[in-house]
Amino acid sequence: MHLNHILIINLLLLLSEYAQSMGSNVSVNKNITHHEQKLTMDKEIRNCSYEDTIEIPDNTFLPNGSYIYKNQTIIPSNLIGNYDYIILYDGTKRTVPQYKRACICRLIPCISFCSHAIPEIYNYLMKDAKDMRTDKHNFSIEVTFRNRTVIKKNIVEDFEPFVKEDFCEEPYNMIKEVDTKTGWTLFENGSLLVNSSHKILNRTEYCFDFHKMVFGEDTYKVIIPRFCQKKDARDFLEKLYYWTQVFSLVFLLVTVAVYCYIPELRNTLHGKCFMTYAGSLALFLAIYSFINLSKIMISVGPCLLIAYFNYYLQLFHYTWMSILCYDIWRNLNNLEYKSSYFKYASCGYTLPLIVVLLGFALQNPNIYEVITNDKCNLYAHTWSDVVYLYGPCLIIIIVSLIFIISTLRLLKMKYNEIYEKLSLKDSPESSYNPYLLLFYMMVFCWFLDNLSDVFYISNLKISSVIIDCIKSLQNT
Repeated sequence: MHLNHILIINLLLLLSEYAQSMGSNVSVNKNITHHEQKLTMDKEIRNCSYEDTIEIPDNTFLPNGSYIYKNQTIIPSNLIGNYDYIILYDGTKRTVPQYKRACICRLIPCISFCSHAIPEIYNYLMKDAKDMRTDKHNFSIEVTFRNRTVIKKNIVEDFEPFVKEDFCEEPYNMIKEVDTKTGWTLFENGSLLVNSSHKILNRTEYCFDFHKMVFGEDTYKVIIPRFCQKKDARDFLEKLYYWTQVFSLVFLLVTVAVYCYIPELRNTLHGKCFMTYAGSLALFLAIYSFINLSKIMISVGPCLLIAYFNYYLQLFHYTWMSILCYDIWRNLNNLEYKSSYFKYASCGYTLPLIVVLLGFALQNPNIYEVITNDKCNLYAHTWSDVVYLYGPCLIIIIVSLIFIISTLRLLKMKYNEIYEKLSLKDSPESSYNPYLLLFYMMVFCWFLDNLSDVFYISNLKISSVIIDCIKSLQNT
């Protein structure tokens, strides 16, 4: 908001305060207003992480509880809170006397600097109007927006800076001017994509600084991001999770091989449906574990294709699990409707494709994005997971649950009759128990997925990875 607009708003607020305080002491009313402001202000700002806040003085608020930041941005009272701690870079929390912070990153895009050098040198150069245009160009960086457009932004003027002087003892420099493999992509929300590892860093995990480069006899200073290569328990558990997926893949392949080898299994409708389900799950685990365990570089185009294919495979194996549940229910109810693999396939292949195409159509608008370049997969642990993956999976599980409940009711009503049929080797109902177990595994896996996301969003990332390991082991 421009300064003249702010002055007009302040003038209107002062006139309103003067009209309400007519005939009373102005200083008393100000004290009452300040007291009411403290009462209505939350202890902490809701839905705003500590890293997105800045400290503000305690005595410069407007009568309505808002705060004017740098004479340009009005911060409303609902984005201001009281804090009694600070969080250091290593994540430790230190108790301090109560003070106020404002959620500035909700209003202005934020960025992290390793020192005060970038803003100080920029302000010094801007005093010389002669070279202002050239100097401003040197402080421009490319920013990728949600709709995939790339626009150059001024790193000082267009972002709110956060300075981290004690960021890291031995930071790793990402200099894409020297090696394209160490390139990076800055997004509008302040997150940074490392091209070499396809890993997305938030603002607390990197910072920008000057880096001196020598070309022949000339010396230049370029702005680069730096980050700490820390190895902790989470890194070990993540690798363990990917390796457990490899073990799950081995057991799945053995199971599929057994079904393919034994005619009594591969020639039945149950066997064909199960091989389709297990094969799609095995293919997904193979691709996903390879991408995460290998150091191969994948460009953006092929990476997005792999991501959409993995997205399709995840929906695909959930759909075929539901088909298995339906087929069990149909057989136990002795329905005259004659099913075939072709009829099941027309549904099992088409429905996931429709959902993927819908996700592709919704990729560009400014809503929840579906696919990320990070590890060529869905946006992990975000609302994209909930809307595009867990949402359809929940619908599939509800449909499967309806069939299973109906089947259990039938078993209770005709237990003796079903028990006699189960004792016969050629009975089609003899395959009921294994598929019921598979259904329970599917529900349990879906529950662990959601629990993992809850822990991750709650900053309990190690617990999240442990649950991921348990989830992958259930496939064995």
